[in-house]
Amino acid sequence: MEFWNKVSSTISSKGRDVAKKAKEQGEIFSLKSQIAQKQLEVEEIYQEVGKYVYDNMKEGAPQEVAEKFAAIDAAQEEIARMKQEVRIRKGISLCPHCGSELNGTVVFCPFCGFKMPEEAPTVVDDGEVREMAQEAKDAAAEDAEEVKDAVEEAAEEVKDAVAEAAEEAKDAAAEAVEEVKEEAQE
Repeated sequence: MEFWNKVSSTISSKGRDVAKKAKEQGEIFSLKSQIAQKQLEVEEIYQEVGKYVYDNMKEGAPQEVAEKFAAIDAAQEEIARMKQEVRIRKGISLCPHCGSELNGTVVFCPFCGFKMPEEAPTVVDDGEVREMAQEAKDAAAEDAEEVKDAVEEAAEEVKDAVAEAAEEAKDAAAEAVEEVKEEAQE
């Protein structure tokens, strides 16, 4: 009976050690997650500061910064052009008075009442629409793959930590059994 009590006591002790190590691994993982969150917050603040500088300090900016401002302006113009292209392809127009998006062909803006100018219909090449749809699909698939890879990487880290803790528990249990066997033989 004393033999089994020693085995039980040793296994319990080793089990507590393993549980403690697993808890530590969980705390480390939690801290790493908190670090990543704080890093994202810092990046968001950097973006806010950069936007503030861009919005308020364009005049008299040093040449190096002025070049960055010009690059931002060019990118924003390109974004506006592409958004307009999307609206055209979707059959959406903008009210020239209030800027609201309007579906179909309307005579008056339902938001501000402005009389819409008459425009010639835009013909969209079906091949272009399919090409753009394929590009959007490919981009979405690429984004999904990146998210999948990140999730798999995180899951692998957790799996490795659990496997390590399980291996340590197994080794501790085997060690405890050996100690009890040695004590029983003495």
